[in-house]
Formats: sequence, C-alpha cells, structure tokens
Amino acid sequence: MTKWVSAEKAEPPSLRHFDLFFFLHGKLLSRRGLALINFLFHLNFYAMKNRSIANELRVSYHRNEKLSVEDFKTVNNSKLMEKVFRKIWNSEELDVRESFYAIFFNNRLDVVGYRKIADGGLDSIMIDIRLLMSSGLLCNALRFAVAHNHPSGTLRPSGADKALTRKIIEAGNILNMELLDHIILTTDSYYSFRDEGDI
Repeated sequence: MTKWVSAEKAEPPSLRHFDLFFFLHGKLLSRRGLALINFLFHLNFYAMKNRSIANELRVSYHRNEKLSVEDFKTVNNSKLMEKVFRKIWNSEELDVRESFYAIFFNNRLDVVGYRKIADGGLDSIMIDIRLLMSSGLLCNALRFAVAHNHPSGTLRPSGADKALTRKIIEAGNILNMELLDHIILTTDSYYSFRDEGDI
C-alpha cells in the first residue's frame, strides 16, 4: 500500500459542505459568527447586442453533522482514501449504477472538498473533465483523487478506465494539480491505480 508523505502536520479542518461539498476552516466561521457563508462570484460578461449580464454564481457553505473531522485529515494512503470515498458515496447505488466522485486536498493531504462528478448506467459513465478540474480550482486544491464504482463487482480497470485516468493526469499537470489515485470501488473491496503501478 503506497503511503504519501504529508508536507507538515496541522490542525484538522472543520468540515463544511455545500453543493460542491467544499470545507472551510473553523476559524473563518467563528470569526464571522455565521452558520452559513455565501461566496458570491459575479460574472460581468456583457453582450453588445442585448446588454445582458451572465447569471451570478453563488457558492454556499454549511455544516454537515454526519462527517467526522478525523476521517478527513492526512489521507495519505489508498486504504484511508477508500474509507473517505465510502463515507461520501451514496451507498444505496453502489451495486445499481456507476458513479464518479472526486476528493480534493491541500498540501497536508487534508480534505478541502469533494464532489460527485457524474452518475452513469449499469456499466459505463461519461465524465466531463472540465467539471472535475473546475471543482478543484474553486477550493484551491493542490492534489486530488477520483473514484468510480463497478456494480458488476469486477475490480480490474477497463481500457476506458485507464484512458480516462491518463486524460485526468494530463489535465492536472496543466493546472499543477496532482492526481494521487484513482480508486475503483465494489461492495466489499477496492482497486488502487497507485498501488498497482497504473499511475
């Protein structure tokens, strides 16, 4: 089992999630005395013909009482990563259809955010890499990991799985975000691209 070395030890983040499931440090919340923090990104694009303005993008953070801080800090090997993915996964669909999730990390390998990227069918799924990478940029991630499930119970990656992983690595290299691992989940086991030498 490959172990990634954390750059430094730090206090675990307070876990808060929103539509993109990002987390904020407790200091920010306590300092402002808010239970809900809204970050507003104003997109000021003007069309010359109709003078329209693009819609405002609003990102909302709120507390998720179901998640434990201890499970989301220093995720430095595939076993811990599998544990994190299973905590955020919709377990009722693990044997029903394929889904694709991403977890984002800071330089200490603490989780700073996660997101479900897509849902698919019984044996296939379409991934928009732009959506994946934009999520990492929004939470200032330096590293990330992805996972998808095989409802059939097969652990070995397909040729399409390997090709997708290569594309994600290339996208991460452009944005200076390192792909730590690609995990394949089944009901009772997992496959790590990193541990098996596929990354």
